[in-house]
Amino acid sequence: TGTWQGWLVTERGFNLITFEIRADGSFEVSGRSVRASGILAVTDGQTAIRRNQTVARDPRARGKRRAPSSAARA
Repeated sequence: TGTWQGWLVTERGFNLITFEIRADGSFEVSGRSVRASGILAVTDGQTAIRRNQTVARDPRARGKRRAPSSAARA
C-alpha cells in the first residue's frame, strides 16, 4: 500500500500524476487529464491489472462545447 506522485511527460506537455495502491489491492491513478481505477491481482506469481474505469479528459476543452460549423451543417 502507498501513494506515489510523479510527472507524466508527453508530447503535449506534462501532468502531475498520483498513483495510490490500497491494502485490498485496488488502485487509482489520477491527474488533471486522466483518471483510472482497478484491482491488482496476483496469479501464479504474476501481477495483472484489472481496470474498472478509465477516463481521459482534454484539459483544453474544460467546460466548452463546440457548435457545428456551417460547413458541417450543409
